[in-house]
Amino acid sequence: MSLSLCLDRAAMAYDLRGVFEQAAGALKEDPRRGLKPISQALGVERHTVERAFQLKTGEPFRSFRRELLLERSMGLLASKRTASVKEVAFLLGYKSERAFARFIRNALGCCPCELRKQLTSSARRAHKVPAQIEGPGSTRKRRSGPLPRPLRRVLPSLPKPATPVPSCSKAPHVCP
Repeated sequence: MSLSLCLDRAAMAYDLRGVFEQAAGALKEDPRRGLKPISQALGVERHTVERAFQLKTGEPFRSFRRELLLERSMGLLASKRTASVKEVAFLLGYKSERAFARFIRNALGCCPCELRKQLTSSARRAHKVPAQIEGPGSTRKRRSGPLPRPLRRVLPSLPKPATPVPSCSKAPHVCP
């Protein structure tokens, strides 16, 4: 290791803005990356990275990482409509569909297939493409009310659904 690289790392330990920018860049490349590997790659202690995130964003590293992962999840669910939820989970680095579904349910209060329906119906409304309307004999349960709070914070421009989105009829842990 060269002396200039050591000096850069030593100076960066005191430059929390630089620590934040490099750690945030690493997270944007791979939001599944943890605090320990990022701090090791930067050559600083974990608490230094934590402090940089708290100072710059007002929230801890874990919350920032979770929001990035939610954004990436929602982007993939909306853009890869033909991909199964399992494929999206593996693209994001989850080892199982259940773990991904649990993450989405804990963060947003709905399963990934419900989220996909919300995102695609919002995209249809934004492009003024009429969504299919279910007939009066439909037995599907409908979710009512506004979007969950974390979803509104991550995507504030997402309009409120005009009609409730059908709930997933599958088991609570896995979607098709």
